[in-house]
Amino acid sequence: MTLFGDAVLHDGDSFGDIESGYGVEAKLLPGLALAAKARSTGEVSLRLGVALSPQSELGFRPHLDDGGDRVASTYTLEFGPPTAPHPELQRDKARRFPAIALKGRLAYQRFWLFDERPTLLGRSPRSSASPTIPPRPAWSST
Repeated sequence: MTLFGDAVLHDGDSFGDIESGYGVEAKLLPGLALAAKARSTGEVSLRLGVALSPQSELGFRPHLDDGGDRVASTYTLEFGPPTAPHPELQRDKARRFPAIALKGRLAYQRFWLFDERPTLLGRSPRSSASPTIPPRPAWSST
């Protein structure tokens, strides 16, 4: 569910002349969206959207004046690139962060020539997504 609001101040208008609007959009079922917006002028807009596929949506949007009479209707067929699911929905719910098995002795770094204790850096997961620090140029003064 999404709550939203807006305000419009036209050039030359005073602060008291601001036209505002507020509304709600609810995606009740996968592929079904309902929305409503009310304006300070008394106008109301409604929207019904039905997804035909991940790339397209069929919509109907009636616009009502302050007396409740329909003044305009918009019928839409929208196309766009497929939308990827939100990254949070793709994550494994059981593990929200990377975990490192820290069993036994662990050293931050090795100090002796034959020190074979595991290090923290050695236990950290390595992946192509982890940031790397580029090497410092030879001409660098710091």
